Amino acid sequence: MPRVPNLGDPLIYKRLGVERASSDEAGLLLEAGWGPAFDAAAREAYEVLFAGSPAFETKWGPIHADLTSPHAADRLRGLELILKAACEPQQWLWNPRVTEALLELLRTAEGVALEKAGLALVRILGPFPDRRAHGACLPLLTHPLPRIRASAVWSVGLSGGAGAWSDVLPLISDGIAEVRQAALSSLSNGYSDLPEEGRAQLQSAAIAALKDRVDGVRLAAVAMLGSIGDTASLQALADIKPRRMVWREAVNTAIAEILKRAASTPGSGRERSASRKGLK
Repeated sequence: MPRVPNLGDPLIYKRLGVERASSDEAGLLLEAGWGPAFDAAAREAYEVLFAGSPAFETKWGPIHADLTSPHAADRLRGLELILKAACEPQQWLWNPRVTEALLELLRTAEGVALEKAGLALVRILGPFPDRRAHGACLPLLTHPLPRIRASAVWSVGLSGGAGAWSDVLPLISDGIAEVRQAALSSLSNGYSDLPEEGRAQLQSAAIAALKDRVDGVRLAAVAMLGSIGDTASLQALADIKPRRMVWREAVNTAIAEILKRAASTPGSGRERSASRKGLK
């Protein structure tokens, strides 16, 4: 469970006129309040100490007005401003009020607005994986538009953590390469916490994806196998005979990651054999 800072009663800060605590505490509260633990006390503390700061309201107020406008052009302008800010990135975006507004648009928007809202959410969920996005984005995994599906895969993977593997798994065989690649990459931070069933199924899917016709998908599969770190995939990686440097580097990196993880466990020699077959 994420560590929650010992703030005591958060309302004490308000009564004493303290407007803000440290940025480190803000990050801890965001993680504890909107991450896997979804801790109510952490959310309350964050709302009191950080969520409505004048600096945040100055930036967010005009954008929020655009996002909630009845006019489509205004909503698109607000989304473009978020996308632009997320490219830099700007930490004020890592706020539950921002993700809440985007999640509302995902429920109500259509066409270009829906696409931009999905992309904006993905860019924010990287540094701030708001758990609420997981359930909200699940229905979009079957959306007819590939870009919406791809964004939804990223959002589900980033916000759902290791527990999202079963939601993402079917999309590894999607008919669109962009979606397949997103599915292979979206759980990149959660492999160490995967249950055994999830690791086995994702590993099998990634090994199968090594034969995909699209380079980006195959490279994502190589990266996934390296992150999962199971020596059972060493042979499949060692059998790849790429001609381009980017492939050689990716495969060797994946093999090195697997061997590093296996180094502390006595092996049967299979790891060393596969290592000798690695790409030089």
